[in-house]
Amino acid sequence: MTKIQNKTTDNCLAIAFYGIDTSPKTAEAFFRVAVELIGQLRYDPHELGVTGKGFSGKIGQYDRIASKLHKSGFAAVNAFDLRSNNSNTTPLGPERMVEASFSAGYDYGGYAIISIPADKLTKDITFAVSEKIAQAVRPSYGIGYVRDSKLGPVWYAIGICQGPARTGAAYQEGLDITHWCFDGREREVYRKGLLRDVYPWNFLTVPQLTRFVDGIPLEQWIRRSRMRGTLRQLTDEVTLWEVEETAIPKARKTLHEAGVIFDWRKGEH
Repeated sequence: MTKIQNKTTDNCLAIAFYGIDTSPKTAEAFFRVAVELIGQLRYDPHELGVTGKGFSGKIGQYDRIASKLHKSGFAAVNAFDLRSNNSNTTPLGPERMVEASFSAGYDYGGYAIISIPADKLTKDITFAVSEKIAQAVRPSYGIGYVRDSKLGPVWYAIGICQGPARTGAAYQEGLDITHWCFDGREREVYRKGLLRDVYPWNFLTVPQLTRFVDGIPLEQWIRRSRMRGTLRQLTDEVTLWEVEETAIPKARKTLHEAGVIFDWRKGEH
């Protein structure tokens, strides 16, 4: 399996799924997967915020809000944010947290995102977590990547730029991140087969796999060369495309030229 984690404690692996099933059962299933992972990593639930009828959306003490949530159920839950820290780590720092963010997003497809300190991961845990989340939320598209905790791995997935981005490449990246939120994610361009970018892990469904590259469907294009990565079935509906870091630039260039990668500058939305 392609290595996508970095053992530097400032890095987190984020797994983000878009275009999810929006039923209350989905919110509950993703919540349970996140809590199960927290326990598996021997972390303690720390903070929770819930948006929906009877909830303010404000982040507060986990035990109090979780107790209320379990009593009322998930029928009225529109979104939640869960944070957990290692009980042996004081004070709580972003690089030591597990974060889970969920939004039903009825008007723009919704998302389910989890961010995990990279040094806590094994290949088996990473694949198992991805599989469980995909089964729970039934996404249309997803990505997996490593990002410095100070740059907001979860915010990046949503499409919000965190950190300095005033000049040069950082400024351009900031524009790309923001436009993914407003022109990409909220307009659900992945349903047309567009990818946000090429990442170490790419969770693809039929619209992306059948998008044409060099005259053939993306799935066939990947399978024609080992240098383009490997495909592995994650669920009945989701295929995992793993790409080595060294192969990403070339794949990105080809897919961008083929119009498979979303480019807000072209007005593809």
